[in-house]
Amino acid sequence: MNKIKALLIVVLVAGIGCVSARIIYLKRQARAEAARYLARARTRPEVRSVHRTPSSEPAVSEPAVTAASEPPPAPKPAPVRPRPQFTPPQPAQPGNPGRVLHDPMAREAMALVGNDPDAEAYWLAAINDPSVPGPEREDLIEDLNENGFINGRTPVPADLPLILRRIEIVEALEPMDEVNAAAKQEVLKDLGNMVDRFAGP
Repeated sequence: MNKIKALLIVVLVAGIGCVSARIIYLKRQARAEAARYLARARTRPEVRSVHRTPSSEPAVSEPAVTAASEPPPAPKPAPVRPRPQFTPPQPAQPGNPGRVLHDPMAREAMALVGNDPDAEAYWLAAINDPSVPGPEREDLIEDLNENGFINGRTPVPADLPLILRRIEIVEALEPMDEVNAAAKQEVLKDLGNMVDRFAGP
């Protein structure tokens, strides 16, 4: 009987010891887990909030404000090209006395056609100027047969080189209208007759 009691006490003490050891083991394991958790928490990188700066945002372009369409400016009139300057040695005879001339200097230039390049350029500009009246342009061309000669309106044999030069100039003309074309044909006929008269058979 006493042996059985002693055995039970031994078994009971052993059981209590096992339970106590188990409890101690579990407590140590829990502490180890807690320590590992804290270690992992300490070594985890901090997550910082990212604040977007104004410069990182894409710039939004504002729509351009277009001005109200304006009508195109009116075209400017073509500038009038100045005519060459020259000094006439003597006044030319008027083609029609009493007429008010649009460009009196053009008649002065006509008297020098074939002798003075500047006067010739002025005369060419005048006969091709639409603002000069047709009758005035007609006289400027046709009167080449009676102005600028040695004896004024009356040509002499010594004027033959000038007559030939004027024929050459008139033949090169490109008439701007019918008035100039008719005057060209008329003066060529007159100048040709003068050549026939002075050149002889």
